Amino acid sequence: MRRTLGFVLILGVLVVSGCVRRELLVLPEAPEVGVLKPVTRPGTAAFRGGEKLTFLAKFRFIPAGEVTMEVREMRYRGHEVYSPLITMKAAKLFSFFCPAEVNIRSYLDARTLDSLRYEEHTIMGRHTYERLTVYDQRNRLATYDAPVYDRMGKTIRIYKKKVRIPPHTQDMLSAFYYIRTQELKEGKILTINANERHKNYRVKIKVLRKEKVTVPAGTFLTWVIEPISIQRLDKEKEGEKGTGLIYLSADERKLPVLMKAKTKLGSVTVQLIDVKL
Repeated sequence: MRRTLGFVLILGVLVVSGCVRRELLVLPEAPEVGVLKPVTRPGTAAFRGGEKLTFLAKFRFIPAGEVTMEVREMRYRGHEVYSPLITMKAAKLFSFFCPAEVNIRSYLDARTLDSLRYEEHTIMGRHTYERLTVYDQRNRLATYDAPVYDRMGKTIRIYKKKVRIPPHTQDMLSAFYYIRTQELKEGKILTINANERHKNYRVKIKVLRKEKVTVPAGTFLTWVIEPISIQRLDKEKEGEKGTGLIYLSADERKLPVLMKAKTKLGSVTVQLIDVKL
């Protein structure tokens, strides 16, 4: 669950460690299920349609891939929504050993900022994974659907499950955008109900300090935040602690500027290299 809160950005780097094939696969585009239309009643000024951020991910000191995050404004099942899309592609060095590409899309209600739909389209070695979760926030129900395909497009298996969810649940991408809408101050702790692959979590994030950082996109005064507890709601044991830091610009937009994470294989950093608002 550490990918919640923006560490989803490094997923494309981390998955290469489990790959075993070199064949180039073609990742299906994340399908549009809504209609592009401007939001007329926005619930936030932190982001809007047309925002596009580009990042460089590094594994230790080696460029590992490029990540883009963009936001669209849409209509989805009668809701005005923001639809953020993350696209991750491994660098050539990593792709030589294994193709690794990921498209992740979320649909969050423009007024309540609750998640309505989450899609994950992944190439990992020999297989293509398509994961979909649809959230019924009114009835507090999530429907998870995850067929797995082989290289020929044949369905290997389909996994489906319905689970109860707590109020105002976020998926692992919308949670990141939700944080950008919150007022931050030193010492503040944010608590978020999150859902990932039919499991529910309560995530606590602490605002540590302000810090000036320089990345290829420029120099920013940032808020430094850290996940301090990630608790499975169906487990009584103490929640896991976070293993990374996120740097958000200390302004209204709270742009993700820098992310750092520690893994078993080494450190990973994700730096902002271009901004289009």
